[in-house]
Amino acid sequence: MDFAFATSSENGNRERLAWLILLSSFLVWLGLIIAVPIGVSTFLHNASRPLVLAVQANEGTVGLSTAAGQRDAIFVGEPARTIDDGRASILTSTTDTALVSVFTPEQTEVLSRLQVYANTGLQITQARAPRFEMSNDSYELDLALSSGRLRINLPEPGSRPTVVRVATPQDGEIILDEPGRYSFDVTNAETSVVVLEGRANVSYDESVLSLVANQRALVPAEGALTGPLDSERNLVQNSDFNDEMRSWIALGWEAEQEPGETSLMDVDGDTAIRFHRVAVGPAEAELRQVINQDVTDFTTLELFVTMRVAQQSLGVCGVQGSECPLFVRITYDDIHGAEQVWQQGFFAEGTVGSSTPDICQFCATPRLPHLRVPLNQIYFYESGNLLERMAQQNIAPRFIKSISLVASGHTFDTQVLDVGLIAIE
Repeated sequence: MDFAFATSSENGNRERLAWLILLSSFLVWLGLIIAVPIGVSTFLHNASRPLVLAVQANEGTVGLSTAAGQRDAIFVGEPARTIDDGRASILTSTTDTALVSVFTPEQTEVLSRLQVYANTGLQITQARAPRFEMSNDSYELDLALSSGRLRINLPEPGSRPTVVRVATPQDGEIILDEPGRYSFDVTNAETSVVVLEGRANVSYDESVLSLVANQRALVPAEGALTGPLDSERNLVQNSDFNDEMRSWIALGWEAEQEPGETSLMDVDGDTAIRFHRVAVGPAEAELRQVINQDVTDFTTLELFVTMRVAQQSLGVCGVQGSECPLFVRITYDDIHGAEQVWQQGFFAEGTVGSSTPDICQFCATPRLPHLRVPLNQIYFYESGNLLERMAQQNIAPRFIKSISLVASGHTFDTQVLDVGLIAIE
């Protein structure tokens, strides 16, 4: 009896153990069936790889530090330095500016262009792209601006949108998730955020503020987030040529022999106006926009230009200094009622000398020295406050009539990506 009872008990234990093993195996199998696809899907959607950064000196000498600890100096005119791990620190001094282009990993699309001004410290803490096409994630660019001035250009998205996050020294965060142009100015007291085009969300101390075009906010070191405030506004319409030639008047070519061509082209994802000519003998083309804006009570008026001289046959701007591959010309009435012309010339080739002066010999005053730009590189220019500069010469403007882009020379290829007259009342 006892033996039979023991055998029955052992069989029961074995049966329960077998069922336990079977159920456990089933649960493990079921867990794997559910977890593996979810894990694979999560990996495919969340896996990332770095974007490519191209850093060039726009003016002067730019300090560059990489995530690997390498420190380098980039001189104006040198090819852009490519960084493929998506992280870098950029430092400029009083006479330096830099241009950073952010590319997709394959370098087939420009996602953002960063204009770094003088006395600026900028850290690119993360620049990432989804590793797999099936991911719905955006391209992401995280920046920390510790000092100085920064301008961000976000073009229209291609394959997927780009989201930019900018951290400020005051522990604020600005999120940019729409195409547009944005300006940042950092001081010890505050960070100024300006939306020229697009939309920005500003977060600070549990407060959130949404800005649209022509609005500004202040992120303070102490106190409350301020805004939206009246902002800088661009007096130039269709300043980036995204609406083709709207608001611009093409005055045609004046040429001794063959004229050239004025057209639109793509430059690293941005639309640009192109003046192109291959010939001998002088020629000139002009693109003009009527402004008709009274600026009597304005406090600031600044000219911004982003451009590239891809080819130039004349040295400097010719023997009389009047044939630059690009002039930006502003026609206005001064405070005395007289019509004036202010212009800035740019060139990429040649050596300044007696036969190739760096100033226009017969142009109206003020005759500004022409500026050399790196050949076949994107270059941005900022004039500073024109109202102050002109007031010192007793020709301060009262009424802006027009702005013109003038290309001249023999053989040249000039491209203008944007031009703006930024005004503050």
